[in-house]
Amino acid sequence: MNKKDKRFLVFLIAAAWLTLLFAGLYDAARAEGTTTMYVHVSSDTYLNGRHNPQKDSTVEMRLYSGDAVDVITVENGWAEIEGGEAGTAWCCIDYLASYQPGEAAPEYTVVSNGRVRVRTAPDGETVRYVSNGDTVEVRFVIGGWAYIGNGYIMTDYLEVKQE
Repeated sequence: MNKKDKRFLVFLIAAAWLTLLFAGLYDAARAEGTTTMYVHVSSDTYLNGRHNPQKDSTVEMRLYSGDAVDVITVENGWAEIEGGEAGTAWCCIDYLASYQPGEAAPEYTVVSNGRVRVRTAPDGETVRYVSNGDTVEVRFVIGGWAYIGNGYIMTDYLEVKQE
């Protein structure tokens, strides 16, 4: 093996090692950014996991009540998920929650010096308001925002409800 071939071999080994290193870092970063949620549908039906975040997109997987999925991102009422037989897909966020079916949604008390905006999405348009002392049921929390079924509230304004 000549000197040029040895350099090329060293280059290939170094490139392969760096590729594996960065792939591992990417997977670790992605895993830290996910939130585990559970599918909430009737026992006689299923939730479609779609190729794109659109109702008419190709169905990639079926998810059943209680199935656990990792939510990667949420946008426009859709969640990009990992789980099930197809790997990743999109599904309607209204059928996911951080607690298992049959469990009660955690309740929180709104804590503020006035009213708090409920938004269409994190940093989205205001759809309504809640007031100091109101109780809300939180379906899930992602990125500092609590989803209450009809909108999002910043978690800074929520405390676990005291019994």
